Amino acid sequence: MVFLGKKWARKGGDIALETLRWLRAQGVDAHLTVLGSRPPDYRDPEGGDAAVEGRLEDGITVIPFLDKNRPEHAARFDAVLGAAHALILPTRADCTPMVVAEANAFGAPALATDVGGLGTLIEGGRNGWLMAPGDRGPEWGRRILEMTADPEAYAALRRGAVAHYRERLTWDAWSEGVLRIVADLPRR
Repeated sequence: MVFLGKKWARKGGDIALETLRWLRAQGVDAHLTVLGSRPPDYRDPEGGDAAVEGRLEDGITVIPFLDKNRPEHAARFDAVLGAAHALILPTRADCTPMVVAEANAFGAPALATDVGGLGTLIEGGRNGWLMAPGDRGPEWGRRILEMTADPEAYAALRRGAVAHYRERLTWDAWSEGVLRIVADLPRR
């Protein structure tokens, strides 16, 4: 799984960690990559203030910062999303986070809290799932187990994520939608 976000608490980083820990307690060899923030207990491996990639505990890799304007960082970002089986975003407040589109572009279904505009980005069972705002790690973990239990259904979900991205979450899809709306406006 991958968790993306700068604001650890607001994006629900604690629930992402609970989910990983719950899955591992069930005997699942799960892994979480935290990208863009530092969990409260994370210390850079080099002991400094630099944003250095490292491990928080077994199954958790932390990448505190990537600047996608730098080619090597953009390549690392793409590699993380390309390897992800799912985006986990247990956010407490959000409008329409770009990370859903970014994850779906790589075929990673998005699991996110049903808050703000996330319901307009995620179609349950097509490109991910929406979770209730009060759900904690065990509920998220059970959804992940359900999502991945049937390999054929999970492969279809991954294909659905890419299709949803192409049809609804690209700038081209957005501009086509705006042009349709403008074309339907009454002429003066």
